[in-house]
Amino acid sequence: MIVLPLADPPIRSYQIHAYRLSIILNYPECLPWFYSNFIQVVGKTNCEEDFFDYSVDFHLATEEFHTAFPWLDFCPMSPNIFFEKLSCNVHDVIQYSLDEGHYLYTIVDEYYIPSRQAYQIKQQHFHDILIYGYDSVNKLYLVSGFDQNMQYRKTNVPYELMEKAIFSAGAPITQIYKKSIKYELNMNLIEGLLQDYLYSHNSSKRNMMNSYSLPDSNYYGVSAYDGFIEHLKAVQHDRTLYDIRIPHLFYEHKECMLLRLKYLTDQNRLKESNEIITKYKIVLEHSLILRNLYLKLMVTNNLGLIENLYSIVVNLKKLDMEISDKMLSCLVID
Repeated sequence: MIVLPLADPPIRSYQIHAYRLSIILNYPECLPWFYSNFIQVVGKTNCEEDFFDYSVDFHLATEEFHTAFPWLDFCPMSPNIFFEKLSCNVHDVIQYSLDEGHYLYTIVDEYYIPSRQAYQIKQQHFHDILIYGYDSVNKLYLVSGFDQNMQYRKTNVPYELMEKAIFSAGAPITQIYKKSIKYELNMNLIEGLLQDYLYSHNSSKRNMMNSYSLPDSNYYGVSAYDGFIEHLKAVQHDRTLYDIRIPHLFYEHKECMLLRLKYLTDQNRLKESNEIITKYKIVLEHSLILRNLYLKLMVTNNLGLIENLYSIVVNLKKLDMEISDKMLSCLVID
């Protein structure tokens, strides 16, 4: 049996973050990079006629899957080359890669993946998956991702079903492995991103050398709460769909910030840390209340709850801005 280590990722709203974080957070040397990033958030809208689509995500230096995490290297393997032209056995490719310590990321047809909503129900339902091991005795692959109840967890897939899922999707299979680089805690970046968060600045313009810029019309930092209010209004008028990922990402952002505060305290990079951490726990509690009430709204479709959600969002934004301002003034940069 081969089982590559997976950490418990603090961000699960989107699998794309969870997969990569579960790999790098096994290594203490990756912590300075993690805590120097995942501060800024961005809300994006997509309005078509009477439909209002809103999403919120963490904002990193780039949105490119292969370059956003400098600790990771990626090697995509084309199914056309490996399986058709070279006639490689899919199980050999997967297992030899895992034997070398390489995680595997690919797109699969979840019709063939047990513990998924589409399993044996909806064909050609394509989604990404991370393979982190295999059990040669029971002929199972060890994978992680969202299950049929939309819980991010580890599950197993029989060999023959994984083969069908991979060939149905026809996507590249990407090897992921950790690089050896050096990265020190970047206090200037933390300060800059926290300023961007507090004052709703477009962080993509911080490093234009990347040729990566997002439009100013997005909702940056604390203004993402304003975008969420617009989302709630759209829900009220039946102009959008429910999306638990929005309030859940707010909650995960607060969890990450609290972890960051504790890390900065351990590194002697935060003054008045006890007071700030105590107050930030209150912000975390409010974000949890917001998420849970939104979940209740989704389950009951009781639109009367939206007025309560408005009040919670406005108060949460106020608390968040106050503590973020305090954090900025207490950072030890030099």
